[in-house]
Amino acid sequence: MARLRELAFGPLPSGTRGVDVVVTIDQSYEHKVRWDPPDGERRLWTGNYRIPVEAVASLEQAMPSCPNSSETTAIKTTLAARWWSDPDPVKPPILYLKFGGSYDALPTVRGLAAALSVDLVHDGVVVSTTVLQAAHGHYWMIEPVGMTGYGRMESIPAELAVEGADLSGWNLRVTGTSDGVLNVWEAGRWWTGNFVLPLADAFQAPELK
Repeated sequence: MARLRELAFGPLPSGTRGVDVVVTIDQSYEHKVRWDPPDGERRLWTGNYRIPVEAVASLEQAMPSCPNSSETTAIKTTLAARWWSDPDPVKPPILYLKFGGSYDALPTVRGLAAALSVDLVHDGVVVSTTVLQAAHGHYWMIEPVGMTGYGRMESIPAELAVEGADLSGWNLRVTGTSDGVLNVWEAGRWWTGNFVLPLADAFQAPELK
């Protein structure tokens, strides 16, 4: 279900004010984890629906960027790092990254879309890169309760993932990007700030639940 947020039409002609679609609502009597056709399905409704839209020429017109300092602080202070090591000692460790939190704790991120391009940098050299894409709540929530984003980095030097490793000179360089921000339906703006966070500080940040 969550992937349905990413369905999209092709480019629309300039001046488009509406898109006509056919909507079908089916009910299943048996919940399935897989994407198999459900058992006991019945048709509840099908019909035509017109979606009002306004075709614009750029992302900035559809969703303005926002490098607000309070939003940057909220993202920076919640960016957390954790190691995961494969039982197979031959495989290198993986660095997991998370950020965000509840709207109650971080009111400034309500209505904000954030995709973080994160570089792991050592003495000015980029060692690994990933993108953390935020989601607001879960797809089954009518009213999302917060924003969270996560990602993983591979190709990490094994000596970093050992207890007591020297993390001096290792930093996370973070830049806001537009990757996937239009998929966050709850957002009216997207974060385009940047900051540098010592890797050691990210390991001290509280991990999201």
